[in-house]
Amino acid sequence: MPQSILDADQTPTPWWRSKRWILFGSPLIFLLALLGFCEYSRRSYVPVAAAATQIFHQRLAQGDDELIYDESDQAFKTSITEETLHGYLSRIRRKLGACGYTQPAAWRVTAGNGGVIVTLDYLGYCTDGQVQEELVWRIANGTQARLLHFGAASNQLLTD
Repeated sequence: MPQSILDADQTPTPWWRSKRWILFGSPLIFLLALLGFCEYSRRSYVPVAAAATQIFHQRLAQGDDELIYDESDQAFKTSITEETLHGYLSRIRRKLGACGYTQPAAWRVTAGNGGVIVTLDYLGYCTDGQVQEELVWRIANGTQARLLHFGAASNQLLTD
């Protein structure tokens, strides 16, 4: 005797066996993992780069350009000579005067084959104007930051 559709097992499929779980759950898991990495990066790598930036600013103010260059990443040294860096940093000191900085205005963390890269944006309040700075650091062993890039933008730097 044929069975009726009403006699069929109506037990719902458990959520973990449903194809909808894969469709909707996978992006959610990816998003949660990404948010977890962002929080881990903020707590682990940003303080290392911020501490290195504080040392950088002290050395910049003291005119210790040679030490800044010597302790920078090899990629930084490939992109600029020590003499050019000295001229650039001297111009910043001469045109802007003494500067004070607060916490980073923004930060970005990327991880890849080249290691962990932290970019910090600062707004400096100087004797003769404001300066926007971008410092890019390569973090090695989770505790050592090496300067990859430094850029400063200010109207005072545009003229002689």
